[in-house]
Amino acid sequence: MTQLNELKTLAKMPCEETVLLRVDLNVPTKDGVILDDSKIRACLPTIEFLHAKCRDTKIVLLSHLGRPDGGDDKLSLKPVQERLEELLGREVLFCKESIGPEPKFLIHQAKPGSLILLENLRFYPEEKKGDFNFAKQLSELGDVYINDAFAVSHRNDASVAVLPELFPKMSFAGFLLDKEILLLTRTFKKPEQPFIAIIGGSKLSSKLPLIESLIEKADTVIIGGLMAYTFLKARGENVGATEVEEDFVDQARKILLSRDGRKIVLPVDQIVVDADGKIFESQFPMPEATRACDIGSGSVELFKKILSNSKTVLWNGPMGIFEQAPFEAGSKSLIQFLDGLKATKIAGGGDTLHMVESLQGKHAFSWLSTGGGAMVEYITKMDLPSLKWLSE
Repeated sequence: MTQLNELKTLAKMPCEETVLLRVDLNVPTKDGVILDDSKIRACLPTIEFLHAKCRDTKIVLLSHLGRPDGGDDKLSLKPVQERLEELLGREVLFCKESIGPEPKFLIHQAKPGSLILLENLRFYPEEKKGDFNFAKQLSELGDVYINDAFAVSHRNDASVAVLPELFPKMSFAGFLLDKEILLLTRTFKKPEQPFIAIIGGSKLSSKLPLIESLIEKADTVIIGGLMAYTFLKARGENVGATEVEEDFVDQARKILLSRDGRKIVLPVDQIVVDADGKIFESQFPMPEATRACDIGSGSVELFKKILSNSKTVLWNGPMGIFEQAPFEAGSKSLIQFLDGLKATKIAGGGDTLHMVESLQGKHAFSWLSTGGGAMVEYITKMDLPSLKWLSE
């Protein structure tokens, strides 16, 4: 296990000609417009520190955006480059390729102290596969590696898990990564109890490992969002026309029947929409042809009662379709309740940050983590595979 005080920080980094800085610029976008720039702002302290410490060092930014299937103009990092220029007040060069002669030439020709953003790493399938040769080509672009992308530090992507291996003595932790690890370690190594987790979002399939990990550590796991209805169907509830992941109903049932299944708390009612577009509150069984879009008032009160005694709260994922009124009400009510609660409250994950920003709820939390899966994996294991390359 990597100990916190073993991480090599930027204070120990020597100034070399070119730094490869892995950041997380995976921001929500629509039609090329950035909806929430929180993740971009989160990496600015590391960029600005590097520029101040090593004024002649070229900084090459590596990131992904979304889940493209090959090249996809809709998921280009070009809008991010433009936003970075606005926030930093300086030029950010952009390269349409991540490997090969084009980035090599651009980096070589760039003036000392230049900031360069390479195109979406996931335009290359080798990135997600953790391909060594892809990481090798990236390594040829710089002299030092810095990981400041906490949100993807639990993944086996080439730029996270393989690339630092190619810089065994020249890999370092950026400010954001270091701060995340510090705060999560202090909070969750021995969380003050009761420890309550709130898990939401649409797909149970993507959060099964998260839920399985948390029910071992938390005192109660509140589940909302669309994923709750796969559990509710597994429990035998009539969920109307609400979409469930049929392939995961059996897995959900096994979790509910497991030793720790009693820790899971599910909605008792919901805000639904019928086939005619009428919106109303419904308990179980849900009327046919209705779809759940948010938790109902009874669920809100139940969840508040559970949270009222908590000392540590972890939130990952919205309770409803918060982007559309009136389906933001459930999430907003719980955020407002947390705002007055004396507890350590941490929210994390891309969708969660977007929700908190949209509902103006930042003040309700002790800390907003940029990671969802990485946050939970670190909380449950107190380690991440990529950290070993950043240790002393």
